[in-house]
Amino acid sequence: MSSPKAVLSPLARDVYRACVMLGPMTVTQLRGQLGEGTSLVDAAVDELLDLELLAGEGAEAAQSPCDPTDGPARYTARPPRAPLGRVAEQRHRESVRALDLAARLGELWHAHRDPAPYLEFLETDAESSHAEAELLDDARDEVVALSIGPVGEPAQRPPVEVPDGFVRARGRGVEFRVVYGTSVLRDRAALQAVQSSMQLGERARACPDVPLNLRIADERRALLVVPGRHGERRHALLIHPSGLLDAMLRLFASYWRTGAPLSSTTQAAPGAPGPDRQTRELLTHLAAGLTDESIARELGVSERTVGRRIARLQERLGAASRFQLGLQASRQGWL
Repeated sequence: MSSPKAVLSPLARDVYRACVMLGPMTVTQLRGQLGEGTSLVDAAVDELLDLELLAGEGAEAAQSPCDPTDGPARYTARPPRAPLGRVAEQRHRESVRALDLAARLGELWHAHRDPAPYLEFLETDAESSHAEAELLDDARDEVVALSIGPVGEPAQRPPVEVPDGFVRARGRGVEFRVVYGTSVLRDRAALQAVQSSMQLGERARACPDVPLNLRIADERRALLVVPGRHGERRHALLIHPSGLLDAMLRLFASYWRTGAPLSSTTQAAPGAPGPDRQTRELLTHLAAGLTDESIARELGVSERTVGRRIARLQERLGAASRFQLGLQASRQGWL
């Protein structure tokens, strides 16, 4: 790409400087003063005349200095602010038009040819698996993750195993924090894999409705995998440093704050007798976010009775909070 044309050529600047410092000069005098050839000086004077930075005195000066007789024309420098101000305004208008055109053509390009530069779309499951292995192998400090948990019928799912890359990363001292969907608590094989990871040092929590699978290594690269709809293949992309990566980090942090800590000894099989009808109704209303007052009204009991029943359920299931109560009830299959 060529550089933008200068307002004045170097020789035109020298001509203007000579006329300012030495006063009105003929073209012949300018040639002698600057030591340049005839055609070059003539072109520089023309350039200054066009910009109205020189004014000619004499009949020959009105049109051009290019006259073999040289004539009586003498050239006087004019104040530069107004002429060059007009040039600046014209170039500003051209710049605004160029920026507007660049924006419109850029939108066209991105819409049809070029994805966001911080995203890499992965077309196949093999590419996704390779990207995940590479992310784990490149991790140096910490990996954080969201995991939906088991999806589909157990007979149709591949075996759940602890990734080799996870084991190698833990061997290098990489920290892992993972939030799992609560479906992992109802699947024995998946829960065993989680417990194996926790025994190797992973810190894990569970939260309902984890919407996607996400791994972020060292806050600088993320692998995002979104389930396909209606039997479509899942969609995966790598995210490099960007506002989107920052948003994914905030998403993980929000799930980590609200998730219930998992234990490496958590059991997947129900460990308590099933609830009666009223207890199921109570748990359903809790899961729906109803207040104690609203639950009492729905069940036809006092608000204090609702509070006592919730406290007994927390004790029965070993839940330290109402959220953990919902989590444990879901794990037991009570919801």
